[in-house]
Amino acid sequence: MKKKTTVVILIAITILFVLFFKTPLNNFLHSKTHSQALKSNKVSKDVNNKQIDYFTLFYALKSQKLIDQSININHIAYKVKEEPLLLKDKTLVDVYFYVKTMNLLEKQVYSKREIIKYVNSLQTEDGSFSIDPNTIGESDLKTSILPTKMAIEIYEDLNAEIPNNKKLNIWLTKSAKSLENFDESNYVSYGSYLYMLKEISNKLNLSGSEELNSYLETSLSNLQPLFLTNKTKITVEEIYTATQINLFFKNKQISMDKRFIESFMESIQLKDGSFPLYGIKGRSPDITTTYLAVSSTKHLKVSIARQYQLKHYLQKELQESL
Repeated sequence: MKKKTTVVILIAITILFVLFFKTPLNNFLHSKTHSQALKSNKVSKDVNNKQIDYFTLFYALKSQKLIDQSININHIAYKVKEEPLLLKDKTLVDVYFYVKTMNLLEKQVYSKREIIKYVNSLQTEDGSFSIDPNTIGESDLKTSILPTKMAIEIYEDLNAEIPNNKKLNIWLTKSAKSLENFDESNYVSYGSYLYMLKEISNKLNLSGSEELNSYLETSLSNLQPLFLTNKTKITVEEIYTATQINLFFKNKQISMDKRFIESFMESIQLKDGSFPLYGIKGRSPDITTTYLAVSSTKHLKVSIARQYQLKHYLQKELQESL
């Protein structure tokens, strides 16, 4: 089964690096490839030796909590064994979803020291992070921003100190400056880079940096006119990106037509309450796109249709991920 897991990781990394220019930065997280492959791995395993699909479990739990904050997830937490994550053949992505899920369930993160050591090993010379040991040294904004965000969140969740903080701060400012002149007409790609840089800035307590904020504000001004330039080709990712921009940039809000977005979400929602991959009609249900849709509607305070079916779909995903 280790070979199959390795294949999954290689496919995911290929998606992450090869498609960066042509598709949104977050496509790796928005893709079903990773979670579907993990599920197929589980099915072929012995019933008593199932591998938890932390990717699906995390997004299903997050979606459930957004729909109903009072929901009790103790029964899920009870089923998740408190066991170490075997780091062999793992990437930063595997570590990220393991740590985030365990924290969400308020369960102990085992092998904490080993995890921190592993994440430390992925830091590059400029202070940013790579997705796995094989890609260290291939650092630029497109390949390093998402792994860097993940690494910082792991340190944060484990209450661990981020190494080479000074270098990381310099990398962040340089990245923000490079984004200022970034030739990108795709709203989701450009917007994802921007809000993640801002999120990293907040986590590193750099909100008072005038130079950094100047670069980010300029990029935001370039981004705003791109939103909903073509309503016939709107995607769930585009809406989610706009909500994230508004979340991290309080002073310059992107105007969003809530009635239109509510109608759009209902038009693409599947009969089982879920949302299709990338929000494209005719595609199969996707847990990550479903999370993005739920998160966006909650942020905008608009209603989401088929809630009964949606809750049932999320419960099914939860059970299958365990």
